[in-house]
Parts: sequence; structure tokens; C-alpha cells
Amino acid sequence: MERLINELKEDHELLNRICDHFNINNNSTLQFIDSSHSLDDIRLNIFIDNDWVVKINSKNNINEASFNELNQVILNYRSSGIYAPKNRKSINGTYLYEFKYSGKNLIAYVEEYAPYPVCKDGEFTDKIKLEALIATADYMQKYNQKDLMSRYSMWSIIELPVLNEGIDEKEENFQLLVSALRTINEFELVKQLDSINRLCRDRIHSVFSKLRKCSIQGDLNASNILVDRGHFVGLIDFNMAGTEVNINNILNETRFDLKMEHFEEFSSKEIFELMTNYRKSILDKMFECYTLDAIELSVWHDYRKIIDLFLWPSVALWTKMMEENKYVEKIIELIRLIMK
Repeated sequence: MERLINELKEDHELLNRICDHFNINNNSTLQFIDSSHSLDDIRLNIFIDNDWVVKINSKNNINEASFNELNQVILNYRSSGIYAPKNRKSINGTYLYEFKYSGKNLIAYVEEYAPYPVCKDGEFTDKIKLEALIATADYMQKYNQKDLMSRYSMWSIIELPVLNEGIDEKEENFQLLVSALRTINEFELVKQLDSINRLCRDRIHSVFSKLRKCSIQGDLNASNILVDRGHFVGLIDFNMAGTEVNINNILNETRFDLKMEHFEEFSSKEIFELMTNYRKSILDKMFECYTLDAIELSVWHDYRKIIDLFLWPSVALWTKMMEENKYVEKIIELIRLIMK
């Protein structure tokens, strides 16, 4: 993978072809950002002057139709007051430049250079996160059921996200958790979790078509948040954007990220109170912009249980702690509290 990325970086002829295709000047290349995961998931950003970002990705599930949908979502974010960089059309009126490189099917597209800096990890304060979530709540209220993308976001259950096959991520995490619990002979808890998972999903499924949805950016983390003088102003990286059930998005983004220190310092009940109070402090502000309807209220706790029980960082932490035989009783008690 490293060799392929280096070849792409050094291929000036390819970059010139891409720039010509999108009718942009290539006076100077400022920097490269490589966030590739594998040879099948290439993600290379090339910054051209202070005007454009050329993005080279694996083709995967990206196509012209999805880009047309995505551009409308970006325009909607901008109209709601959240800055998002627009994609540039080529001389042919298309968004994508498809090509083959070292046997790999790749695409390139061009995004305008954002006039704001990305929030650094150390700068991602609770204040900035709250500002981003309040703006997101306002966006969801304005664009509820409008311009829905044909693909679902990475948070989705019931309807599978683009990158999932067969089962969604929360179901995969459920299976990992119960497998870990079986190794410590918690068979009764496994039965209860299985029952809760099925019951929650069945209730969600019964009203899924009636739940309010929105097309969201779908990957709200520090590396995708733009700031200006210490305040949230916008978002970048809409690669994971898709349609999502509004309350699923809200509950995922207001999660409390558990750490080993919480189990070292607090009881299970205290940890559960931290999780609950943290979410409530954010929801109180979000609900000034977004109002739940009766159907959302009817399955609110079903989504909450699935998210808080089967979120990947929590499941990864719990399974690791069980393997190391650390605070196992606290984990089990916390799981029971979340299930109630």
C-alpha cells in the first residue's frame, strides 16, 4: 500500500490530467494527507494551492449518482448555517474521474479548499462538540425527510449501511460481546441480551418506515470538524454520509465514551449515572432545536439500549477487560443497568 501511495504522490502527469479534467490550475502542491486503510480502501488528499483538494479514493461504492445526492446534502448543510466544502464538476459536467492504477480501480474528485482549520484533538472541547450537535439538531429539524440519500449512514440498523453486508455493525458487536460473556460462563446474561436485542430490533422494525430521517454527514469527530476562533463552523469529509433515522443519529452522537479509568474510579451505578447525565446535558440543548414526535418517543429506549450495549468502543473495552479479568463484576452490573 505504501508503495502505491508514494507512486500516486509522485505521478505529476496523473495529477495534471486530473486538474485539466476539472479545469483547475495546478500551480503548487501544498501537502498530501494519506488516511488509507488498505489497498482496497485508498484515501489520498492532495492540496492544490489554497483553492482545491484533489481526493483519490478506491472506487468501492462511489458513483456519479451518489455524488449528485451528496452535493445536494452539502448544499443543505450550507443553507442551514454549517459550512461544508462543495465538490467541483468536471469539464464534462460530472463529479468523478475514474481511472485504473497499478491494477486498482480508483476515482478522483475535487473539493473546494475549506477556509477554516480542522479542529485538533487537543482543541476538541465539550463546548465545540456541543455547538456541533446543536447545529446538527437544527439542521435535522430543517431538512427532516428532505433530499434523502439512497444509501444509509454507518450508524444504521435495520437498513444496512453501504459498507456492511448481511448484518449491521451493532449486530456484529452484539455477537462479539456475547461470545466474550460465554467465555466467563455468563450464559444467563447472554440469553437476556439476546432477548433485549431481538425485542428492541423488532419494535424498531415495526415503525421504521414511519421514523423521521435525514441525510447526515455521518462521521462527526474532531478530524472532520472545522473551527473558527474556538467555535464550530463546519464539517468536512462526507464519505460516510447517508440517510439516517434522526433519533439513531442523536443517540449515537450523544454517547458517553467509556474508559478503563471509569471502572477504576467508580461503581457501576456511578458509571451509568455518568453516561445518563452526560447525554441529558447535551439533549437538553439539542431539543431546543429538535422536537421528538410520538413515534420517535415510542422507540427511543430501544435505540438507546442497542447503542449503549453494542457500541464498538464499549464492546472492545469490555471484551478486553474480560480477557484480562479486570472489573468483570462491574461490567456485568453496568450491562444489566443499561438493559433496564
